[in-house]
Amino acid sequence: MLQWRVKQSIDGEAYFIGLKLRPDNYVGPEGSATNYINLSIDAAEQAKSDLETCIAEYKRLSGR
Repeated sequence: MLQWRVKQSIDGEAYFIGLKLRPDNYVGPEGSATNYINLSIDAAEQAKSDLETCIAEYKRLSGR
C-alpha cells in the first residue's frame, strides 16, 4: 500500500512529497514498521514520469 503526503521541512524553508510505505507481513510479531521516502518536487515529478512510463509499457505488453 502507498500513501502520499506533503510535509514541511523542520526549518519551514521547504516542502517535500512523502511516500509512506506500508509493509507486507515481513515485519513479524513486534509490530508494523512504517517507512517514509521524502522527495523534493523535482524527484516526485521524476518518479511520476517513471511510473507513467512503466504503466505505458505494461499496457503495451499486456495489450490493454
